[in-house]
Amino acid sequence: MKRIIIGFLLAFIFPLVICLTMVEDNPMTMVPNNQLSMVTGGRYIQSSFKSNAKGEVKFVAYLPPGWSAEDTVTQYPLLVYLYGQGGTEYSFYRVVRAQQLNKWVTDSLVQPFIAICVRGEEIQFGKTWDKQKIQWYTSSNEKMLTQEGKGELRDFCRNTLHAGFSPDQIALEGQSRGATGTLYYALKHPDKFSSFISNAYVSDYTLGSLKYNAKKNKTKLRANGVKLRMEIGTKDWFVEYYHRKGTYIMHDYLNALDIPHEFDTLSGGNHGFQYFWHQPKEGYENNGLFHLQFHDKAWKKSQIETDSIP
Repeated sequence: MKRIIIGFLLAFIFPLVICLTMVEDNPMTMVPNNQLSMVTGGRYIQSSFKSNAKGEVKFVAYLPPGWSAEDTVTQYPLLVYLYGQGGTEYSFYRVVRAQQLNKWVTDSLVQPFIAICVRGEEIQFGKTWDKQKIQWYTSSNEKMLTQEGKGELRDFCRNTLHAGFSPDQIALEGQSRGATGTLYYALKHPDKFSSFISNAYVSDYTLGSLKYNAKKNKTKLRANGVKLRMEIGTKDWFVEYYHRKGTYIMHDYLNALDIPHEFDTLSGGNHGFQYFWHQPKEGYENNGLFHLQFHDKAWKKSQIETDSIP
């Protein structure tokens, strides 16, 4: 019991304290009704948009230095972040400081990009918890994230944030249940995104559906060279105490199908996103920069291929 309590504190309570202390020096502007004309780049904004599939969707987005609502010429790549259990649209913001992203963009370590974290399903505490209703692969979330027409996330980002003008300029990254969503879209909709990073996938109850999509689309996944990376911490709470092996099982399964992907374990890393972002990485300021450069390479590859077309 003592080990379980300690594990719970390490996985949830301590990371929450770390995240809350970071928010104080992370600038964010509340933007009612997406009135962005007076907003400058180099900061986070909080607002909402209207989705045909889900209704009002709250979001927090990072805008890079130099971004302007009036600049309708510049087109930015887009990173969509899917949070895990208990998260909100603030989950990326609470871990990743705008100042850090601004420096990397200014130093040309990554190209200017937009990052957005949207609210998935509402969790009503005290009521019966249907875990299937707060997954990123629900029908309404799938429509919101993948449809190209008016009234969904992609259309909003293009028209309002000037980002994600083609699927090969939209990266997807997720944590825990967000990692489940990331793998779902990587294996079912590989053409809808440029790259995928799955952090701490431990939803073993979804292995059947993920394996089904991987096997069904294996020819396309092999041909496309899907840009997928999977990571898991060596001290992950769910692996140690609940024996969840989802990441390892999917890694082996993808290898068996000859589906290209990257796999790594983070030494000492627990389950929260803060471990994956701030983890030391040889040759990089941290693992977060490595992640962004992974996505950036996919964006640039597609930009070069597009520019070379006569």
